[in-house]
Amino acid sequence: MTKAEKVQFVIDILQKTYPKIPIPLDHKDPYTLLAGIITSISAVMGAFVGVNAILNEAGASAGGGGGGVPSTTPLVPDQVSRTET
Repeated sequence: MTKAEKVQFVIDILQKTYPKIPIPLDHKDPYTLLAGIITSISAVMGAFVGVNAILNEAGASAGGGGGGVPSTTPLVPDQVSRTET
């Protein structure tokens, strides 16, 4: 089975299992959908950063030197490198 056949096999199974996936965010236009998505992402990232800080503190106090958990501080636009296409 080639890689393309494997990909198509997985796609076929997913389409049979989940023929139509509803968008769970109620919205009346694309702008409100975008606002809902951004709010959801912000909430998830905030929780993830908070848990990461707790894990890092626990690792540092256990002598692990930070617990080996990578930083998840969001990048601000100045820190994001942009490539010209």
